[in-house]
Amino acid sequence: VTHNELRYLMSLGSKRKVWKTEMTMYDKKVIKPFKDYLEDFGIEVEWDRIKELDYQRGSIILSLKRHYNRIRPAGLAKELSLPLDALPLETADTPSYPSGHASSGRLISLLVADEVPLEHRKNILDIGQRIADSRMVAGAHYPSDTKFGKRIADELYRLSKNSSIEPDLTLESLQEMTLTAMQQQIADLDKGLEVVSKSRRIGNTGKLTSQEFKDKLEKDMGATNVKITKPLVGNNESAA
Repeated sequence: VTHNELRYLMSLGSKRKVWKTEMTMYDKKVIKPFKDYLEDFGIEVEWDRIKELDYQRGSIILSLKRHYNRIRPAGLAKELSLPLDALPLETADTPSYPSGHASSGRLISLLVADEVPLEHRKNILDIGQRIADSRMVAGAHYPSDTKFGKRIADELYRLSKNSSIEPDLTLESLQEMTLTAMQQQIADLDKGLEVVSKSRRIGNTGKLTSQEFKDKLEKDMGATNVKITKPLVGNNESAA
């Protein structure tokens, strides 16, 4: 999989000259493109809160980078004698997985999008996507780095929205929240499903069969390894 990711990054080489100025700016100034856009349209947002949440995100990302300790694409390509012409960046000296820029661009875009008029929401989210993509074009991150970074941002955003008080985003709270957020996502798949008190269970009030439930997980959530297990006790098929 990683070898294929390297091949993909190599295929982006033709874009590096076109994106060079943009990638260099994003390297140290993730917030700048958002501010420039908002200034063009005379829109104001609560930057202090957004910057604080993004700062807390950074601590989580750094912990995960140290945990996985994945070699950067340029380093691995060199070991494998593959011609990956990565753009030198000042912020590409930490481990690769997950992408900090993908998570930052995504989180900031979601938080800013909540505060702008509806007609600007898509453009704001596109800026976050552009920042994430730029790191792959630069050869600084594998696609899986980007995917994980954006996924973390989505979970942190949900945590910031679901808390009754302004949250401290920590790795521990992310782990606890992720299970609850997934439970809610699953419950939202069908009106016959509901959240129950235990975050590892879903109430099936609509009498869905196990196969129907499995199909929804695969089709609507993109699950690829759904396993149906029988109830531990009794003949209650709804507990599968």
